[in-house]
Amino acid sequence: MRWRSEFLKVRKQGHSFGGRFLVLGTLKTEELEHFKVGFVVPKYVGNAVARNAVKRRLHGIVGSKSADIDPNCYVVTIARRGAAEQTFATLQKEWHWLANRAKLIPSSPLANEEGGQLNNAGTEDGPSSASPSLSSPAPSVTRHHHG
Repeated sequence: MRWRSEFLKVRKQGHSFGGRFLVLGTLKTEELEHFKVGFVVPKYVGNAVARNAVKRRLHGIVGSKSADIDPNCYVVTIARRGAAEQTFATLQKEWHWLANRAKLIPSSPLANEEGGQLNNAGTEDGPSSASPSLSSPAPSVTRHHHG
């Protein structure tokens, strides 16, 4: 998605599902042949380096599920404050949980249907179903100060 009008259409006519670090907006429509995806990462998430890192993580998460996403759907993912400090695995788990709530994708083991949700610290409450390889932190972002 590139046009403001598409984002506004999802906002006004679609449904949104909120999590601790992400909000997922969806709008089902018959006018699309393939789903369209958009990302919103506001300035309060962090500086440009941090925002781009969040966008790259979100692209990877959505890209890994692109075969499962309903083709007649607009999908907007909005990052909330604190998203830049989360690992890829944490963001992935939350996105899958939101996508399952939105009935955007079939149930996923990463969504942890056994009741585990993220608490305010970004860690999981309840039983874990994520594999150990997904719990490793995302590569750290090196910040250079020029001036």
